Amino acid sequence: MGDNHDIEITPSQLAYNQMDQEFWEAVSNYGPSTLTQGPPTQSSSSDTATNSASTSLADVGGSATTLVGTTPTTPKRTGRAIEFSESPIRPVHAVLQINHSPSRSPGSRPFMPPPSGVPSSTSPGGVRPSGTSLKRNASETGLPPAKIRRVSDSTGFSSRGTHIAMSRKNPPAIGAIKPILESPSDSECFSLQFLFRGHHGQHLEPFIVAHCDDVQPELDSLQIARGVQWELVRGINAGEWTWDNVRLKIDQLKGTNEKVAPLVRSIILGTASRECSSHERALWQELDREFKATVENKSRGLGLMGEFEGVPDYYGGKIQCTIRLLSTAEGEPPEVRLEPLQMTRSNHLARELGSVSVIALRDDQDGALVKEWAGRKFILCGRTYLALPPKSSKVYLIETNENFKRSPQEWCGDQWRTSYDEYIRKNNPMSLNANQPFAKYLTRLNLYLSTSIPVLEFASENILFIDDKYATGWTKGQNPPTETIMTDGCGFLNHAAALKISAKLKYERTPVAFQGRIAGSKGMWIIDPDDESPEPRIWIRDSQRKIRLSRLLRPQRIFDLLAASKPSSALHLSAQSIIILANNGVPSSIFSDLQEKGLRELITPLMDWQRPNATAYLWDAVNNIAGVTRSRVQRLAVSASRALGFEKRAYDDDANLAPDPNDAQEPAHTGKNTYSGEPLVVPESAMDLMQAGFDPITSPILSKKLHSFIKSTMEAFLTRYRIPLVTSLEAYIVPDPTGLLKEGEVFYKSSREPNGALREQVVIGRYPMRESSDMQKVTAVDIPELAQYLDVLVTSIRGSRSLASLLAGGDTDGDEAIIIRDPDIVGLFQNQPVVPMPDGFLAKNFERLVETVTNFGQRLEYMPISDAQRAFQDEVVGGLRDGKLVGKYSLFHDAAVYEWGLDDAKTRRMAHMTTTLLDASKTGLRLKSEVKESDDRAFGRISRPKCFDSDKGEQKKRNPKLGSFVLDFLLTTGKAIRDELQAEFENSVATHLRIENNSEPEPKDSDLEGPYHRMVLASVGDTPLALVLFQDLNLLRAHILDLRRQFNVSCQQFARSKSKDGDPQQPWEANQNRKKRRTKQSDSYLLPIMREFRRTPERIQYLHLLGNIDDIKASYAFTLGYKFGFSMAFGNLCEIKRRAEIERGQFNRVAVIDDAKSMGGPARRLFKHMGDQE
Repeated sequence: MGDNHDIEITPSQLAYNQMDQEFWEAVSNYGPSTLTQGPPTQSSSSDTATNSASTSLADVGGSATTLVGTTPTTPKRTGRAIEFSESPIRPVHAVLQINHSPSRSPGSRPFMPPPSGVPSSTSPGGVRPSGTSLKRNASETGLPPAKIRRVSDSTGFSSRGTHIAMSRKNPPAIGAIKPILESPSDSECFSLQFLFRGHHGQHLEPFIVAHCDDVQPELDSLQIARGVQWELVRGINAGEWTWDNVRLKIDQLKGTNEKVAPLVRSIILGTASRECSSHERALWQELDREFKATVENKSRGLGLMGEFEGVPDYYGGKIQCTIRLLSTAEGEPPEVRLEPLQMTRSNHLARELGSVSVIALRDDQDGALVKEWAGRKFILCGRTYLALPPKSSKVYLIETNENFKRSPQEWCGDQWRTSYDEYIRKNNPMSLNANQPFAKYLTRLNLYLSTSIPVLEFASENILFIDDKYATGWTKGQNPPTETIMTDGCGFLNHAAALKISAKLKYERTPVAFQGRIAGSKGMWIIDPDDESPEPRIWIRDSQRKIRLSRLLRPQRIFDLLAASKPSSALHLSAQSIIILANNGVPSSIFSDLQEKGLRELITPLMDWQRPNATAYLWDAVNNIAGVTRSRVQRLAVSASRALGFEKRAYDDDANLAPDPNDAQEPAHTGKNTYSGEPLVVPESAMDLMQAGFDPITSPILSKKLHSFIKSTMEAFLTRYRIPLVTSLEAYIVPDPTGLLKEGEVFYKSSREPNGALREQVVIGRYPMRESSDMQKVTAVDIPELAQYLDVLVTSIRGSRSLASLLAGGDTDGDEAIIIRDPDIVGLFQNQPVVPMPDGFLAKNFERLVETVTNFGQRLEYMPISDAQRAFQDEVVGGLRDGKLVGKYSLFHDAAVYEWGLDDAKTRRMAHMTTTLLDASKTGLRLKSEVKESDDRAFGRISRPKCFDSDKGEQKKRNPKLGSFVLDFLLTTGKAIRDELQAEFENSVATHLRIENNSEPEPKDSDLEGPYHRMVLASVGDTPLALVLFQDLNLLRAHILDLRRQFNVSCQQFARSKSKDGDPQQPWEANQNRKKRRTKQSDSYLLPIMREFRRTPERIQYLHLLGNIDDIKASYAFTLGYKFGFSMAFGNLCEIKRRAEIERGQFNRVAVIDDAKSMGGPARRLFKHMGDQE
């Protein structure tokens, strides 16, 4: 062995480019490799003697070489270093030892290829022929095969810096090398490249969404935009036109998405084009922006690169593409529909790959069709898409670099696409996560699917890893249970990072807690109490680290923000929390008193229609109850809605953000019907009418909507048991960073309360709540050292288990707690002991998928490659959660609570079953078929009590020993209050309320009828203009009268179909009774008529010369019936009324309200003052 040489390299010299390339060339030359962090170690002579085929680089012609780097200034909190990075990072030990190894068994695949772009012995283009190996033979290198293996491990910093021990007689020229911090051992090494040589998907059966061998080359050669191609396929799959129709008009489809996509229908069908709304135009502009960023290939879509195409601080991934599978006859493949593109949110996956490279796959059977077909490769316009592991009940497809009967096109950036294998390697490398259960490994990719916005890029040396804090008596090495990890899911970032994030999002006050994703990690980060360095730094706990990465490229160094701490909003109890509170000592009478008070305060502002400024009060009351302004802001904020604090977190961190499956015809981001302009929900529709100048006393449509809103508000209040608690709060749960809180103590201080921190007993809980111990009484104390931690619930890190884990098995990775302060509730509440899951519960009810990544890879290695790819993809989509199953067990639990009580063993079992099923895809558990069948027999016949489901539930008898059920009591008392309030309301407005009555004459409104009547007057006479106007009006009347007849027929058909379900809704109302939900049935009845109404007959030539033709159509439609008129042209009629009010010089107070809403409480006080003055 030759002498060792130590060469010192400073961090600034660790620019990796040259040596990194040389290093991977060496790996490619000497064979598959694994490497890891660890102190410098010399291979012993015994190791060499053991294997006659073993040698070191010293035998190649060099001496051992050690690279020593200096250590930058250590922050106050120490941590473990990160993996590969693109820039100099805090050095750690890393050891490479190259040894020869005997040849592997014939036909076996090599374990680890070099990264893409590194020269190796492959076929042209970097594609390795099937059966070839990465090992070079002696004739190529002059050496026997060799491999790099793990020598030792290290888990921390060393002031000695980075050491790479290489035995070699003559040291190579040193450029620089990135420290290697995560690498698998030989037994752990497994990757898709190893299995499929970078071509996963090639052997999967294709599922053709839409493709034409003849037309696609023309679309590519003419550079037809991707958004335009999406619209073309939408029409083809819907049966509106064919590929032949597209071929005939293909030359007219050239241009940007903004210019051409809105015109696709009119171009192909030769019809008049409709006006493109501002929201639609913004969507197509954004798609054009993304296209330019894709072709540029500078990772601009990830964000944080400044202004781009007129958008400050641009980031991409904001467009949602959705494919829906529709069930057909048994044995037949499903029908396919492409949904309209939407712009509602952004996630890391879409930002990295581009919006059009990520497609959500849904069906009409709660995931059954998706699960059956998602294992194939999907073909859309010659492009190939493969499924990623599901997130809850959703599956996303990503575009790969495989082409289907088309050639890649540089004009649209096809050359920058990556393979499925490469995406997995970069974002969740199997080789570094090889010991995880494969089912759990697959779910880790969900980190990249959370709705988020990029806010800050950390320098690699400022991303540090630290240990968790554990409960008394536990240490990391003991493999402690999750509930003993006191800091589970919560790390630190420093003030510098918090200030940058706050400035970027223009928060009024810098939050102290941020929920996000970075470097394969997830959870919550709170401000470090000590670090005052000027550079942003972040510390990641072991419990936050979900994916081990081989290197931290720019995408992994960006902090993607999901949400931040904020002042608490209004808190309401729910059925779950009421049941537990009542079970734990709070009498039902307390809830009924709160219920009556809350309902009266809610409804009273809606009942007085005759007071001065009544419309202003009504507008504000509707807005306050329905949160319309917040909804509008959410639509404008798009993906930043939750991060900016406009939207609450659901149990699943983005469950409430997914567009509804039935929003097929109306883009959800507009919030309005595309054709009529009417908002999709009743309260927003009523507010638009009031802002336009309509009065409920004189307007039947407004009075009807307000009456409907009042009824539905009272019904929802009662049946959802939304009892307001004025003084109570909600906040993110975070662990105590000081360690000063004692067991059973919490700290909470509001940024809105000048009186300081809470000093009282409170009851806290976390949804979903299913067991009596899911709410706990604790003591809130004031700790001066925690004064900066505003608007978060700080919990103690002392004791035998974390407080968060007591709250329905929660943690501190972004879980929110409710904090009840009401003295009547807190004083009577009694804590209940935690009843652990019975021994053997999981084994008895579930099958555990324990196969590790390595085991799975070894099983696939010996399959034919086509079988292996199918098996892999089947496993990928196998974790798709059965939404029906979770819902079923939730219903079983409700029935058990009513039948046997909250603390009965059968009820507890249902609680454990429901909770386990919710996380089954993450934990690798699957319900045993025999257990499901047994539970179906035992619980399937038990109907849901009426108090849980007022529409479909049954009134059931309850065991007298249990006493009356609190929800039964509240439903009875609540209905009495509702009936009383409704009688008061209808008596107060009886002379003005216009309930639907077929015998009532149609109302008149000279403002709305004006545009049509003026045209009628202009058409009277013998002048040439009058004659042509008369002809135009006749054409228009005939067109609209025909639509009026179709409207009547559709209403009758809809009424008959709904009467079978006992539902008296009319189709123009059906779409507004559920927020964010459009029923396909009502769509199919009215939307074709609405669409045709927007079209103006081509023979009409002169009407537009004397007036707005859309206003004339709307006005005439109103004369035929106000229901018909507002169903067809709601927006135009509101605009006609608004102009008429202005022309009369009326002071439109409601328009002022819309601007004044940002003042919140002061605006409401202004309205009260205005009323008092009059």
